[in-house]
Amino acid sequence: MQNYFSDTPIYKIWISVIDTLIPRSEFIISEFNFQFRDIVCNREGLVIVYIKKNFKLELVYAHEYRSFFCRLIDIETNLSYAWRNTPPAEKKNYETLSELEIEIDKWMSFLLTEL
Repeated sequence: MQNYFSDTPIYKIWISVIDTLIPRSEFIISEFNFQFRDIVCNREGLVIVYIKKNFKLELVYAHEYRSFFCRLIDIETNLSYAWRNTPPAEKKNYETLSELEIEIDKWMSFLLTEL
């Protein structure tokens, strides 16, 4: 059976973002004991979800705005936690994958201090 998604531009974007995120986010599992839960891919973008006790960490690539951000959510209340420090400023409309990689690196450095 042929996967008709594999020929679409959004599929290629998902794969590029996943390839960029997974190696950079390994510390979330190893250092902070989060467990990988899910990858959600749709037209709106890509969300990689990690769980730890009552926390859900989402790494989000929003395709419409071509932006990347992270959010920490309380599973019981479904409310986002306010970050202790100021997160990286959200930049939108990346023109290249290398611009996205720079933004992901900023967020990963931020998460190292926040988690």
